[in-house]
Amino acid sequence: DSTGDWSSDVCSSDLFPDIRQSPYPLPSLATPGVPSAGPASRLYPDLLLLLFLLLRDTHRSPPSALHVFSLASLTPHSYVAGCTTALYNEALRTRWMEGDVESVAEGLEEMRSGGVKMDEGTREIVSAIGEAIRIDESRAEKRAAHSGAVEEDAFEQHRFFSGSQLEAWGRMEWIIERSEEHTSELQSPVLS
Repeated sequence: DSTGDWSSDVCSSDLFPDIRQSPYPLPSLATPGVPSAGPASRLYPDLLLLLFLLLRDTHRSPPSALHVFSLASLTPHSYVAGCTTALYNEALRTRWMEGDVESVAEGLEEMRSGGVKMDEGTREIVSAIGEAIRIDESRAEKRAAHSGAVEEDAFEQHRFFSGSQLEAWGRMEWIIERSEEHTSELQSPVLS
């Protein structure tokens, strides 16, 4: 019958079987006493990271992804539950991709003050920024030498990174060093 509801025919087919009729037990996401939705959900940090990546990479909207990150950090409960090292690293990476070195430094400071652990991914981001700055410095020296400039001001004119960006990178290096020192102190056995 062509006048029937086509959606019920499609949904009742084997294309979309009713998973409630599955012979396999379905995992329960509900844990007694733990909400299954919102920041209290154990899925919250993973879903937040997934949303961030979808907005940034699939929808090509880094500003929207960063906005989601800022919304997640508004309340203490959401911050603690959702602003993980992985999410912070993606936010830092996004800020770096946008060329905002000062914002990366601010993000690292937030991580440090918020007690969010820095990992190898965090160090790699700071290292990549440092490498870009070293390459920029080398190229600026070559450009200045090629143009015959000998003054410091002429050298600075050939740089891509500004003085405030260089200062921000210096703060990042300091934060990473303090983080590594703190981690090694925690891992060192206490002598009595």
